[in-house]
Amino acid sequence: RVNLDLELYPPGGYSETRMANDIRQAADEYSRSGSPSALVVTVPSEAVSRAVRYAAGKDIPIFGLNSGFNETESRECLCSLVQDGSILFFTAMDERLGGSIAADYFLKELDVGSMF
Repeated sequence: RVNLDLELYPPGGYSETRMANDIRQAADEYSRSGSPSALVVTVPSEAVSRAVRYAAGKDIPIFGLNSGFNETESRECLCSLVQDGSILFFTAMDERLGGSIAADYFLKELDVGSMF
């Protein structure tokens, strides 16, 4: 059984600083109470990357996901976090490639041809 506590930022409420602070607070809470059991994070910047390393240092399991893996800073931060074991698992998608594959499928289904 999995209990999930999902918190979304209100419109206009997101900032990398806030995200980094929230990750640190969750890691500190984990040290005190063992909750949350794990974190699922995105890593849009070096500031958030440092917060993830901080949390990993508290032995909280961390899993990463991202909807876009093309931003250079984010990609470099994520790769280093996976390599040093701070993030146990990471998944991302290449939205451009995914869109091209979907378009190709629909063009074939409509018997129009292919983009490739």
